[in-house]
Amino acid sequence: MKITVTIALLLTTLLLRAQSPAILGDTIICQGNTLSLETQFLLDAAYTWTDETGAILSTVHTLNLPDFNFDQAGFYALEVNHPSYPDPTTETEILVVPPPAAPEISHNGPVCAGNTLQLFGEALPDATYRWLDPFGGVLATTQNAEVENIIVEQAGIYTLEVTQYGCTSPQNFADIGVISEENAPVLTADTVVCPGAALQISAPVFADADYFWEAANGFTSTESGQIIIENTSADDAGIYTLVITANGCETPAGSIEIAVQNEVSGMWTEDISVCEGQPGEAAFQLTGSAPFEIFFSDGENGSIAEAAESNAGSVTIFPTGSTEYILRQVIDANDCVWEGEEILPVTVHENPAFSNFQDELCNGTNSAYVVQFSVENGTEPYTAAGLEGILNGTQFISANIPTGTGYEVQVTDANGCQTDVFTGLNNCNCETSAGAIDLTPLRFCTNETAVVSQEIAPTLDADDVFYYVLHDNSDFFASEIIAESPAPFFDFTSNLNVGQTYYLTAVAGTNDGSGKVDFSDLCADLSGTVSVLFSEQAPTPIISGAPVLCPGEFLEITTESHTANGNISYRWTTPNSVFTTVNPTLFIESVGAENAGDYRVQIDVNGCLSETSPTFDIAIISPEDAAVTQADTTLCGSGSGNIRANLPPQTTGIWTSNRAVNFLNSNQNQTAVFNLPEGETTLFWTLSTDACPAYSTDSLTVKTVYAAAAADDRFTLPEDALFLEINPTENDPEAIDGTRTISFTDLPENLRIEKLNEDIYEVKRPLCFMGEMRFNYAACTVTEVCPLLCDTAEIVLNVESAPGRAYLHIPDGITANDDGLNDFWVMEGIEKYPNNDLTIVSQSGQVVYRARPYTNDWQGQFQGKKLPEGAYYFVLQTDVSSKETVKGRVYLFR
Repeated sequence: MKITVTIALLLTTLLLRAQSPAILGDTIICQGNTLSLETQFLLDAAYTWTDETGAILSTVHTLNLPDFNFDQAGFYALEVNHPSYPDPTTETEILVVPPPAAPEISHNGPVCAGNTLQLFGEALPDATYRWLDPFGGVLATTQNAEVENIIVEQAGIYTLEVTQYGCTSPQNFADIGVISEENAPVLTADTVVCPGAALQISAPVFADADYFWEAANGFTSTESGQIIIENTSADDAGIYTLVITANGCETPAGSIEIAVQNEVSGMWTEDISVCEGQPGEAAFQLTGSAPFEIFFSDGENGSIAEAAESNAGSVTIFPTGSTEYILRQVIDANDCVWEGEEILPVTVHENPAFSNFQDELCNGTNSAYVVQFSVENGTEPYTAAGLEGILNGTQFISANIPTGTGYEVQVTDANGCQTDVFTGLNNCNCETSAGAIDLTPLRFCTNETAVVSQEIAPTLDADDVFYYVLHDNSDFFASEIIAESPAPFFDFTSNLNVGQTYYLTAVAGTNDGSGKVDFSDLCADLSGTVSVLFSEQAPTPIISGAPVLCPGEFLEITTESHTANGNISYRWTTPNSVFTTVNPTLFIESVGAENAGDYRVQIDVNGCLSETSPTFDIAIISPEDAAVTQADTTLCGSGSGNIRANLPPQTTGIWTSNRAVNFLNSNQNQTAVFNLPEGETTLFWTLSTDACPAYSTDSLTVKTVYAAAAADDRFTLPEDALFLEINPTENDPEAIDGTRTISFTDLPENLRIEKLNEDIYEVKRPLCFMGEMRFNYAACTVTEVCPLLCDTAEIVLNVESAPGRAYLHIPDGITANDDGLNDFWVMEGIEKYPNNDLTIVSQSGQVVYRARPYTNDWQGQFQGKKLPEGAYYFVLQTDVSSKETVKGRVYLFR
């Protein structure tokens, strides 16, 4: 059974002569732990904790210093300014105990599987031990530990730590091996070794074990852990075995097979020659295990290249001049390496090039031209491809090429090196041009003239003609000619169709004798083609509908529907704006005075507008006044109030709401409203006339603010606790509006309450009290408009004994002056703990009293002599078998 006594409970009214505050807490601590001290909490008290240098460490009733060390040991002072203490200052000495060193470990490992592992820890006075197995589980809590019938899986790191005088040591470790006569050691190595590389084979390492290595080539070794063979060759291939012996156990032979790879080499197979700027294929011969990585360098600039290839192959290179390439390294699939300097000579040939190129040699008739050029560089003889003609040494002249026809030509020299491909086109400078027209698609009504916009004027020879053509296909030469004109104007005629797309093109060229263009003339020209669409004009529309409407009614006016090929829409002009609809009806969902006035419409057929319809006038009945309510208001603590609105002559009104409320008379413009819920409620005042029901509505917002609701609370405080944090509002409904405040009334004597944050309070009960305390709290709502609105509730604080243990009260002082009052240190309830153990220590660390069990008989003496006044430290084990302790301080007065 664990017993905890809150340090705060050590403060008691038994300190009849206490003139200064008491410091409570452990004064002997381990290095690196946290020093925690405290004193009695008093309302309206000022606290100051200082060290020996006078430095201020804390200004609250507790002091916590983490990572406490030897340099911080010494005296610490506390000053409490409060009427309870005539002498506000007291001090205490803090001692620091170092943690023990990591304990030494010995053992009988390695051990045979099935035997017992024995672990021995260093013997230390007053120490407790904790052994952990390799899996992190607790193996033992004694100085020594054993693992019986050990198995291979239990091999690994065993850990020991000790605790001495309340301080825990660092951990120490022992690596334990387990030898099995059934499990051969596992050998690891790179099983494929390159010639000349080092072979390294590794095995499990056991201290104090014997190793015997053996291989088929006569190799033996007694090295532990691993063997290394430098500069391997084919003779080192084969099976390697290992047997481990320790403490009378011998493993089966573990084995691993090692293979030594073939030699790796590389060489170029033939010299190469390439054309300048062109790649070349360099072939090589390789030995080893494919695939390979090949590393070579450019002998001119030292750059490195690489390629992955099979057993024999080639690599593409890009030489920039007569140079050489050097094969430097080959790595095969087993990462075996050859290194050397295999040189590949490379010859780079100069490419031929065009010079004196002429491609505008026309024949005088504008019907043909020839091309001529010279060839330089490269190696003769040359051959030309792509053009018919004669190549005489380095000079070339082509056969006739029709004007406007393109060509391409390329020359190859004796080494197969080539010029770039030259591409050209010549029209022998034809001057005839139809200019350019605007190609934006044209739309016209059937009663309009189609007009073409000429953007660039035509250019004509003396015998050229120019005119405009209206045709029926976007491809001029595949069209049927419908009309021709020297001017860019065309009217809609009987041989044209409404909605069909036509095309207009300007043409220029040699006169064929009849005034038209001869299209066999290679200089004939077209300007480009623009599309033309003729749309019909719809008849003048007429509007029909209701000419008189009330505010808010639905407006619907219409005109006759029209059908035609293409897109049809209706363009409405209203008193406020212009609307376009795709059907012959205009809708306005809710009309007002602004919708009164003239309405007109036009029919749009493919962009062709009809004449505007006659005006259709719409009148909107407008009552004299719109609905107007009073200003928004707020009701404080009540859901009822008076409301008002206007009531123009010849109108009636009605009140409605968006929430469930009651009106005294909903048809009166001045009335009362009841049962308003908390929060905002919207009230509506709606006016009507005989002609226009519900023609106008205005709204009024009423905010209702009620007091914050408070609910009764019940809290429980264990006997061994002096403080309790409470939140009285946790079970209260949240306030809809405003700010909630909390206040406490009818507090019992010596009950203290301190606010910690927004809704959290700390309650400190009187000492030595058990049972129920009752007091009240008020929850109040404060808003900018409403005064303080409050509700109250009761709080019950129940102080009860801790479950499952007997009552124990330890006073924090005695007055051993032989006056018959408080001369002995009496612990109420100590007789319920007959197996207790008490130790009392002075501030210097000397044990001045020891009893097992303690029977309330200490009166401040040591070896028959009276001890001086002051603070002493005690450690009480309430039950020595469970080592449950209570630590604290007792003050001795004379």
